[in-house]
Amino acid sequence: MCLSPEHLFAFISLLSPDLVSVDFDRVTVRAAIGEAVWVAEGDKFCTDAKKIDAAARLTPATRS
Repeated sequence: MCLSPEHLFAFISLLSPDLVSVDFDRVTVRAAIGEAVWVAEGDKFCTDAKKIDAAARLTPATRS
């Protein structure tokens, strides 16, 4: 998923500041189930968080 910088800023402005880390080319949003890392790709910021989350939910649990 990719967003323009303006749309990403609108999204993160709704979140608590302690959940967000911003670097020059990367924005990290921390959540209870993991992190979403948004990386600058040209004129947009993109993340694979949806794919990573889906893969984690679809991976069978292992027994110890």
